[in-house]
Amino acid sequence: MSKCIDRRDLTTQNRLALPTGPTVDSNGVYTFEQIGVFQQEIADSLAKDAEKNPIQLAVNRYGDSFYEAANFVNTSLKGGIDDLGNYPDLGRRWDRGNISNLEFADFINRYNYNPNAVINIGDYQTLARQLDNYYKDTYSTSILGGLCELLPQIFGAVDAFFDVIDTIAGIISDVISFVNKVRSYDSIQQFVEEEIVKELINQIQTKIINVIEEVFREIREAIENFDIESIVAEVTNFNKQTVKAIMTEKEQMCVVLSKDNEQRVLDRVKNFINYAISLLESPGLEQVQYVIARICALATNIEALIRDIKSPLDDYSLQYQRVIRRVQNIGKINTSTAIRNGAIRYSPEARKERINSLTSLWEGENGQVRITPSGKEPNPIKPITVKEYKNLPKCGDVIAGNDKRVGVSGAWVDPKELGPQGYSRIDLDVKVYLMRVQAQLAGGSVKFNIVNGWRSKVYTDKIGGDESSSHLSGLVIDIENAGFDVEEFTDLALKSGFKHVVIYDDHIHLDIREMTR
Repeated sequence: MSKCIDRRDLTTQNRLALPTGPTVDSNGVYTFEQIGVFQQEIADSLAKDAEKNPIQLAVNRYGDSFYEAANFVNTSLKGGIDDLGNYPDLGRRWDRGNISNLEFADFINRYNYNPNAVINIGDYQTLARQLDNYYKDTYSTSILGGLCELLPQIFGAVDAFFDVIDTIAGIISDVISFVNKVRSYDSIQQFVEEEIVKELINQIQTKIINVIEEVFREIREAIENFDIESIVAEVTNFNKQTVKAIMTEKEQMCVVLSKDNEQRVLDRVKNFINYAISLLESPGLEQVQYVIARICALATNIEALIRDIKSPLDDYSLQYQRVIRRVQNIGKINTSTAIRNGAIRYSPEARKERINSLTSLWEGENGQVRITPSGKEPNPIKPITVKEYKNLPKCGDVIAGNDKRVGVSGAWVDPKELGPQGYSRIDLDVKVYLMRVQAQLAGGSVKFNIVNGWRSKVYTDKIGGDESSSHLSGLVIDIENAGFDVEEFTDLALKSGFKHVVIYDDHIHLDIREMTR
C-alpha cells in the first residue's frame, strides 16, 4: 500500500509526520507536538478551500453534521410524515430513492438552513413543505420554461405546436379538449386566433402567478432561517456592529418581501399579460410568437430578481466563513512560532475555562457587574448577544399580527403610509431591550403593542409633527400603556437598556438615545 502514497505531497507528508505524543499537558498548555497538528489542519483547510463541489463546500462549513442532517431527512423526516399526499413532489422524489447529498446541499443553501436547524426543527410539516416546494419545477426548469425554449421550433411548424400542447396537459389541461377539434378545422389559423393562443396565454399567466407566489414564500422562509448565531459561533468576542448591520439588512428585507409588495408585483404581471391578450384580437402567427416570448422573458426575470433579494445574506455568510478560516490559520501559524520560541499557549478549552473563572469574579448571577476598579456604581446593562439579535420577532409576523410578544397598530404602519418600514427601521437595539422587558414582565405573558415607531420626514410633515421629532431617529418607540405598574415597568426598562422612560396615560415613551430634548 505504501507504493500508492505520493510522499512528495505536502498534505501526505504532514499526515505521516503527525505526532504520537500528547499535544496538551495536564494544565491545558500546548506541547511542541501541537505544531504538527496545526500544520496538518492548515494543509487540510487549504485543500478543502480548493474544492468546488457543493457537497464539499457544505462539509467544509458544517462538518459531519451535514451528513447527519441529510440522513435525518431520508429517515426521521420521511418516516414522520403521515400523509405524503400533501407533498406530492417530495413523495415522487422519494419514490425514486433517497434524497442525495448533492440535492440536500443545494436545498439548505437555498433555504439558509444549517444542518443542526434541520435536525432540531421539530416542525416536520414545515420542512416537508419546503422540500416539496424545492422539488416543484421553478419557472426556468418547468415544462412551461421548456415551452419558451422551444418557441422557434414550435412556430416553425404548426404540427410541432400541437405536439407540445399535447405534452403539457398538467399545465394547460383545458387546451387538450381543443386539440382534437383542430384537425377538423379547415383553417388552423382561424383556430389559433379563436381558441388555442388565448387559452395558452391564460394558462401561462396562471403558471407565472403561481411561480411568483411560491418564490416569494421560499425567499421569505430562507431569510427567516438565516442563522447569524451559527455563523459567528466560532468567535469568542464578536463585533456587535458587524452583526447588527447584517441583521438590520435582514430586517429591511421584510419591506421588500411584504405582502403588499408581492401583490403589487402580481397585479402588474396580470395587467401586463391582460394587455398582451388584448393585442390578440386579430393576431398573425408571428405576433403570437412575440407575445409569448415576451411573457416568458418577463417570468424568468421576475423570478431571478426575487431570488436575488437574499443574496446579501448568502454573500455575508460565505465571506464570514472564509475570513474566519483565514484568521484561524494565521493564528495557528503564530501559535506554532510562539511554542517553538518557548512561550506558553493554552488550548481553546483551557482558555475558555480561565475566561469563565475570571468572569465569575466580576459578574453576579444575572451577568451584572458587581465589582469595578474605580469603585463607582456599576452599569447593570448586559451587553447584547448574538442570540438576542437572532431571536427578535420576525418582522413579517409582527406586521401581520401573528407574533405573541409584540404587535403594531396605527396609521404609521398603514400600507398607504409607512407600511412595514415603520417597524423594520426601528433600531435593533430598541427591539432587543423591549424583548428583555417583555420576557420579565408578568413572566412574558404580556404582548406589547407599538403605537409609534420610526417615522419619515414626509410622514411627520403630513401629520403635522415636530420636524425634530425623536421618532425620525428610529431610536425611540411608544408602546400602548396597558395599565402597567409605573415603578415596576420603569425599573425593568432602565435595567434592560433603555436610557429614558416617560409614562403617559395612554402610552409609554422608550428611548435609547444618550440625550433627548
